[in-house]
Amino acid sequence: MGLSRGLLFAGARDLLLTLWDVNDSSTAEFMKSFYASALEHQDPALALQNAIQQLRKQYPHPYYWAPFVLVGGIAASRPI
Repeated sequence: MGLSRGLLFAGARDLLLTLWDVNDSSTAEFMKSFYASALEHQDPALALQNAIQQLRKQYPHPYYWAPFVLVGGIAASRPI
């Protein structure tokens, strides 16, 4: 949480993090889907949900879609 906390305190509203090392090709597809949804002015949590749903169609094993976590938003404004 050290780097994440520092980025949030520096002004980042949201961070998309991974919990473990990720596969390059599946992550590239995930990011395309996530940012396509986010650019449509969609809530980041909904963009994450949509990207995970799309990725699960092609990669059903959790290794490929489960490591992604969205941090920020309300959590960034709470006192620690």
